[in-house]
Amino acid sequence: MLIYEVLPYLYVLVGASSAALVEESLGKLCGLMLIAAALKIFQLRLKYRSDRLAQYERIDRINKHRAVIVNYDLPHAVTQFIDK
Repeated sequence: MLIYEVLPYLYVLVGASSAALVEESLGKLCGLMLIAAALKIFQLRLKYRSDRLAQYERIDRINKHRAVIVNYDLPHAVTQFIDK
């Protein structure tokens, strides 16, 4: 799991050093492509994680709503209203 999280940072590091240190234009191009790939990975991970978070929040809201419906005690609520 650690390597999964670290790889895009490694791509940026290698890409930046390649673009800065290599004199060949092909080396610079490869470095820029590595940086672009890392940025795309960051974007995809952010989208996936925000989608998953929204999905969990929807499920949580649904479960809370179901708990209210299941635990609703109508006769008790009516007697409380009448007693007041």
